[in-house]
Amino acid sequence: EKYKLPSGILVRKAQAPEYERDDAQIIAWCAENAPSCVENVPKLKWTALKGLFVENNGQAIDEITGEVVPGIKIVPRDPVFAVQKG
Repeated sequence: EKYKLPSGILVRKAQAPEYERDDAQIIAWCAENAPSCVENVPKLKWTALKGLFVENNGQAIDEITGEVVPGIKIVPRDPVFAVQKG
């Protein structure tokens, strides 16, 4: 629809619908019916990984195999002061 006004034309446009989503339910459905619509993104569990290596000269060394864990550089930091009540 268009409406002529003295200062221009007012146009009424249809909008796309709004989607109220429950992503958990949708992902569960997609896993069974449309797996290509779901991303499977690996996420690093840093706390678990830190327990598997030791530090040696700035490198992370796998405690079991002795191999250097790639992608980790251990940088020492200066000590800090903290105030405690007492």
